[in-house]
Amino acid sequence: FSLGESVKVTSGPLSDFDGEIVDVQPDSQKLKVLVDIFERQVPVELGFDQVKKID
Repeated sequence: FSLGESVKVTSGPLSDFDGEIVDVQPDSQKLKVLVDIFERQVPVELGFDQVKKID
């Protein structure tokens, strides 16, 4: 995963939401993703296994 990449959340309460990666923490396998919720961008911390890349 890399900064600025678009991803789709695949599990949890935000499943099926799209977002943009703003931080990558490879050691802990976590990402910070800006997700559009109710017309606001909300930063959410997710695991690598909770998202997939959007082509």
